[in-house]
Amino acid sequence: MAEPVNRIPPAILKMLGDNEWRPTEGHSLFDQVWGDEANGHHRERQRDPSFYYFLKRDLAENNNGVSGKEVEALSGLAMFKGLIDAQPEHFAFNEHAQHALTDFCSEVYDAYRKLQERLQMARQKQWLRF
Repeated sequence: MAEPVNRIPPAILKMLGDNEWRPTEGHSLFDQVWGDEANGHHRERQRDPSFYYFLKRDLAENNNGVSGKEVEALSGLAMFKGLIDAQPEHFAFNEHAQHALTDFCSEVYDAYRKLQERLQMARQKQWLRF
């Protein structure tokens, strides 16, 4: 059964809660290859991506911000079908899919930081009733 499109899958919510995500600061690994400024080298990478490998014997290993245990959980999601290859000894995660995921996680934390800033502004500008 497909995941509902209006809910973030639990495996991704767990990643958001378990890791400290860096601010994007306007930089996106995904957009570097797929954005308007992508050059010929990047356009070639669109067609021929590399992969991050995660050994099943060491699922705690972190590769570019994602652990093997997280990839194992993500590999069961329909949204990653064809993007995570599960082999007997390892997982191979398409670099573009992994960059899209890590960009998303950083962007969620950017939005959370913005929420915190707005709440602080609301405290400073209004008499608090509680």
